[in-house]
Amino acid sequence: MQRPLLRTRFAVLIPVIAVLAGAVQAFAADAVPSERRLGTDVVAYLSVRNISEMKTAWNETQLGQLIRDKDLAAFLKQFEAPWAKLSEEFEKEAGIALQDVLDVPHGEFAIAALYTVGKPMAAAGLMDFGEKRETVDKLLEKMNKSLTDDDKAKRSEEEIDGTQVVVYTLPEAESEDEDADAKTKKKPAPGTICYFIKDTTLVVSSRTDALKSILTRWDGQHERIFADKQAFKYIREKCRGENAEAIPHVTFYADPIGLMKGLMVLGGADTTQSAYVLGLLPSLGLDKLKAFGGTLDMGTDDFDTVSRALIYIEPPTSGVLGAFQFPAKNLTPPKWVPATVSTYGAVNWDIAGAYTTVETLYDTFLGQGALAKIVDNLAEQEDGPKIHIKKDVVDQLTGMITIVGSVPADAEALSGERYLFGLELKEEAPVRQLLEKLVDLDGFPGKVREFEGEKIYEMKVEEADDDAEKGAYKPAMAITKKQLMFATHVQELEALLRTDADRES
Repeated sequence: MQRPLLRTRFAVLIPVIAVLAGAVQAFAADAVPSERRLGTDVVAYLSVRNISEMKTAWNETQLGQLIRDKDLAAFLKQFEAPWAKLSEEFEKEAGIALQDVLDVPHGEFAIAALYTVGKPMAAAGLMDFGEKRETVDKLLEKMNKSLTDDDKAKRSEEEIDGTQVVVYTLPEAESEDEDADAKTKKKPAPGTICYFIKDTTLVVSSRTDALKSILTRWDGQHERIFADKQAFKYIREKCRGENAEAIPHVTFYADPIGLMKGLMVLGGADTTQSAYVLGLLPSLGLDKLKAFGGTLDMGTDDFDTVSRALIYIEPPTSGVLGAFQFPAKNLTPPKWVPATVSTYGAVNWDIAGAYTTVETLYDTFLGQGALAKIVDNLAEQEDGPKIHIKKDVVDQLTGMITIVGSVPADAEALSGERYLFGLELKEEAPVRQLLEKLVDLDGFPGKVREFEGEKIYEMKVEEADDDAEKGAYKPAMAITKKQLMFATHVQELEALLRTDADRES
């Protein structure tokens, strides 16, 4: 007696399971990121993974909270009338409320530049509009009217992989070279704007074959996808935060050489010009620069924003790239950096290697020892500062550069973030002598004064008319804590030089 009942229950569950499976499948399809729908011909890419989530994250940042602060309401009120006027004019022209348009992006928004040899560079944009299909349709109707009025563009439709694609063929551009022989004139191919809608995503491009490529990879399971491109994959993995599963709010990528090739074709460069420019790249070592990119996160647990960037260079480096070597080093903030800073950054630059690279490149074009001769001559000029760039400057720096930003505690004196730049020195004495030489030069744009046992070299600035702005921007420099310090505001140097045991290095 149990078997019929079991079969009946199972029969009832079949459609339920089917519905759930369909829902999961639909969810999985909607969740396919653009990097898996784009091909390997991507040379530039920017993706906001989820617009709704980023808006929420933005609200958690200090600026997002500040805008919602009741004390700022009176200040923001002055923008209400101009915004209302802009919205009214937009709705009158487009027939759609501006706020409705701004609410359209829901999930991922991505744009990409695509380049394949033998084809003009194309652009593609993908936008998840969620439940805003009605607004999207209104916008597309408006675009259709704008493009087809007065026969400015010809509209056609075609089906690609079961999806309707709308294509607008734009009129050919007029040649600006009126003197060119009509027989030798090369008419440009008519441009196109095309799009399709699939699931809840609008995809727009300048070439129909780009749309076909995206449709072919729509489920994200294709063998050749942008997400698996070696340089992009490496950058994406290295620029993720401590939580490897978390998806960054923003991801960006560029292939400089591929982008340059595409722009040269787009700009009409001929084969000879392209070959000449591309032929210079190996001699400069730039052919090793494969990509750069990174990520951005907002409203994290510890920080307002966290950005990470990486340059992907194929070893071994040579030429110009040799000037940008950053050996691994502990970049923990030194003791002189206060805990109250709003910004901190550090770079360990191989400055000696950079100088050698520049010298090698210069000598390659102008002969062995050419740069050294110029540097020696400058240091020996009778009417010059007697400064040797290599010995007196480059050789005195370790290459460690520290950047510190802070915001004044007094809100009334707030004039933006103030910065300190510290260049770590091998020894202080030679650099102190160098600064004294600079001060003795005629026309030195500043003054020297003692403060807390150290010399501050304060630059002259034009006096402000408003008393509140006087002294707001006074750049200065000093040598302390084995650092050559540059400050955008002298007050930051004074704070650093005050005798405070907690801030001694």
